[in-house]
Amino acid sequence: MAILLLYGILSYGIECFVVFPSFVLQERLEAEKDLNRCLEALRREIHYLDEFVHDWAAWDDAYAFVQNTNMDFIRSNLVRTTFIDNRLNLIMLLDLDGRVLWEKMFDLRTGLELNSTQFPDDRFPLSHVFMAHTKDIESSVAGVYGTEKGPLLVASRPVIRSLHQGPAKGYLIMGRFLNEAYMKILTDQTKVDHRYWLSQDPSIPAESRSIFERLQKNPGPMFEEQDKSRLFVYNVFKGLTSSSDLIIRAEIPRQIMKYAKNTMFLVLISTVLAGFTLLFVMFFFIESGGD
Repeated sequence: MAILLLYGILSYGIECFVVFPSFVLQERLEAEKDLNRCLEALRREIHYLDEFVHDWAAWDDAYAFVQNTNMDFIRSNLVRTTFIDNRLNLIMLLDLDGRVLWEKMFDLRTGLELNSTQFPDDRFPLSHVFMAHTKDIESSVAGVYGTEKGPLLVASRPVIRSLHQGPAKGYLIMGRFLNEAYMKILTDQTKVDHRYWLSQDPSIPAESRSIFERLQKNPGPMFEEQDKSRLFVYNVFKGLTSSSDLIIRAEIPRQIMKYAKNTMFLVLISTVLAGFTLLFVMFFFIESGGD
């Protein structure tokens, strides 16, 4: 019995301190892969938006507009269906000095025009991130920009001729809000339940705020065991400004841990049964030898 007890303790110790941590590591590696898929999906969306803006900015009609502000260009091209068909919430045209030639922000869900105190009606400062271009006519600014209405995926390109010839005469800026509808599209793409918050967003869940504060000092990934069935994994997606950084949280089903606990339980039960079987056999032979 003493030997059996010792064997059981050693077996349980190996399961707890060797086998179980390997399952924990595997779970976190898989969770990190899922989180990276979400981050990559967001980078891909920004890239597609940047390419879309590039197509519109390299256009003779847009080039002519930033020089003469002929409103026929707006009436023919930047209409309501342009926003809806391309899922755009923001379109701006600026000259090289940052003067706003035309702008509109649109709510696709309500169909109403929006206003933002963060975007000036007359002129952007030359130091603004939307105008942080190099002298290269193919340069771009693309990423996440924080607004009071939530995170905005935005891309800015120099307005040039259709044959990709300069010099640039202005800037075209387009953006999409990273709202609930957009998040559903990304969730369907990645098959991972996740969401984003701006780092200063007051709606950050209370139970996650401490992790968010640690993430801003030490980028992740960071893990939180929400309960027996869910694991949260967090990281930071850098925005165009320090106040535009996004916190991402992915919710991962704990299938690996469920499998690990079931496996360890079965191993423990089989060990106990094997021990008692061995004891029974030994007792039988001892009794037989005594007779």
